[in-house]
Amino acid sequence: MKFPDIGSTGGVAKKDRLSLKDGEAVKGVFRGDPHPFRQHWVDGSSTFCPGKGGNCQLCAAGDKSSFRFRINFVLQENGAWVAKVWEQGWKAYQDLKSLHESDYDLEKTVVKISRRGSGKNDTAYTVLPVPNGVLGQKDLAAVSAVPLHDLSPRDKAETEDDGEPEHTEDDIPF
Repeated sequence: MKFPDIGSTGGVAKKDRLSLKDGEAVKGVFRGDPHPFRQHWVDGSSTFCPGKGGNCQLCAAGDKSSFRFRINFVLQENGAWVAKVWEQGWKAYQDLKSLHESDYDLEKTVVKISRRGSGKNDTAYTVLPVPNGVLGQKDLAAVSAVPLHDLSPRDKAETEDDGEPEHTEDDIPF
């Protein structure tokens, strides 16, 4: 797993996103490389930032973009392993990078993601390795076989399944 310093990401359908409510938690395994990108917040909605070199009009106008990243998270749903996309900001990126570079191979270690809070200013996520959570050969093979979501760069606005722009309370600027 590589934690690049900069980058960008692609569009992800709402059904494929990992979305938690206040007090909820899930267990699973991170798979693939994280994809950092920048975004602007305009009237409560996120907008992809191509960067100053990409002729971003918002950057040119002095509007500072926010760091975000996405990563595939494989968990069990209805008895089957599925991939969801987890999107977060700088703090979560640094936390995952520290865990991965210390004692935990995050592609083989089951972690628990917990959410506390329900709004922009009071929401925090915690990611903790599960005790004795290293996957055995059978589960590792099953998790490795799950198709991951494409997080490659894309300039289009994100859309829900109905084609309308998506904005959820999980899109919290950090």
